Amino acid sequence: MKSAFFAYLSGAPIRIGWERDFLRESVSRFFYTEVVTPKRIHIIDQQMELLKPLGIDPNWDTEVRLEAGVSARRAVEQRLAGLSITS
Repeated sequence: MKSAFFAYLSGAPIRIGWERDFLRESVSRFFYTEVVTPKRIHIIDQQMELLKPLGIDPNWDTEVRLEAGVSARRAVEQRLAGLSITS
């Protein structure tokens, strides 16, 4: 509710939020100029859907690469080396 209210007070001409059924506090809906009904399960995908009213397609393929530092890789290798694998 607070976020929606402060967005309203900001004077922003476009305030995008969730449809009433998906809000923790349904009264927040009154402060949005555009509403989105999430159609996906994962929270990141749901958040990406908020871009639709801006004309941005949230369906692009993205790859998030996680790179571990040398010390982290070394620690994992040491830990794995101590494991015995039995079938």
